[in-house]
Amino acid sequence: MPTLTILSKPVTSELYIQNVTELVEAIKARSYSFADEMDELGEMKIFLDEHPQEALAEFNLQYAHVQGYLSRLTDIIIRMYREKGEWQRMMHEANTLYRKERQRILASDITIKALRNKELQEANLHEQIPEVVDAKEYIENVIDDLELLIKIAEEKKQDLDRANVNLSRQQKIVEGLAGIGYPIQSNR
Repeated sequence: MPTLTILSKPVTSELYIQNVTELVEAIKARSYSFADEMDELGEMKIFLDEHPQEALAEFNLQYAHVQGYLSRLTDIIIRMYREKGEWQRMMHEANTLYRKERQRILASDITIKALRNKELQEANLHEQIPEVVDAKEYIENVIDDLELLIKIAEEKKQDLDRANVNLSRQQKIVEGLAGIGYPIQSNR
C-alpha cells in the first residue's frame, strides 16, 4: 500500500514568485517623495497688514498670493491623495497575495497546522513568505508617510483658508472706506 507524504515545507508556486516579483518591481518604480512640495509649503507665508487702506496695491498683491497659494496647495494635496491611492492599490495586491499564500501554506504544512498558538503560526508563515511580508510592511510605512504629509498640507490649507477669509473681510472694509470717501492710497 503506497504511503502519502506531505511536505513539511510547501513548494513555493511559480505564480507566487511571479506575483511577488511584479509587486516588488511596482514598489521600486514608485517614487513618493514630496520634499520639494513640502519646502514650497514652508515658503507659503502670509502676513496680514494692519492698515490695508494705506497701501491698496500691496494689499491686492497679498490677496493674489493667498489665492495662488490655495490653488497650488490644492493641486499638491490632490497629487498626494492620488499617490496614496496607488500605494493602497499595491497594499490590496500584497494583502491578496499574502492571504492566498497563507491559505496554501496552512492547507499543506502540517507543522504549522500543529501549532496551537496563532502567533507562532503567523511567525512561521512569515518565515516562509518573507518577501510579501516585507513588501506589506514597506507599503504600510509609505502610506503612513503619505498620510502625515497630507495632514501637514491640509493644516497649511486651513491656515491659508483663514488668511483668505481675513483678507476678504479686510477687502470689504477697504471698499467700504472708499465708498464713504476715505482716502485710499495705492501704495505707501
